[in-house]
Amino acid sequence: VSNNSISISANEDPYHFGGGVYVQRAFLEMDGCTVNYNYIPGAQPAWLECMGGGICVWDGALTLRNTVLDGNTGSRGSGIYFDEANNIFPLHKLVLERTRVLNGSGDTDAGAVHVWPADAVYLSDVEISGNSNRGLRVRQTDTLRVDRALIMENGGGAYVYEQPTNENYFINTTFYRNGATEGAGLLA
Repeated sequence: VSNNSISISANEDPYHFGGGVYVQRAFLEMDGCTVNYNYIPGAQPAWLECMGGGICVWDGALTLRNTVLDGNTGSRGSGIYFDEANNIFPLHKLVLERTRVLNGSGDTDAGAVHVWPADAVYLSDVEISGNSNRGLRVRQTDTLRVDRALIMENGGGAYVYEQPTNENYFINTTFYRNGATEGAGLLA
């Protein structure tokens, strides 16, 4: 599925997955789109997490180019939540190019871009800023490459952990004025 130049704004999903967009067992590519001010209500009961305020990918693949996600709310992944789930889809890959994830809100230990797990995560020319939670949280991903990124003024920079390989790269990336009790810029 491919989408160009669409706007998805001000939606509320009472089902806890993907306030703006929900992808399951599919490949989605978006270019020149906006996914703004989407909302997943607080988890009720408290143990039920609300995943992907802007976009939730469950057992699929996502490529965003020239896209803005602004002001989305969800406990895990205020902008994007990515999970390989039950691993039926053949390649779990998240690609963000010339994309901005801004001003989201969610659990402080989660990420505005929250990945757990994936085969590959590629971020290039990306800005992740102004989020109340961590900018980027990546767990159990085979390949992580962040190139020419600005991760700024979030409730923490990036948190990378339990990686099965040593294929983790941050190249020409700036961490600026993030706040957290541990690893405010990068926690690995």
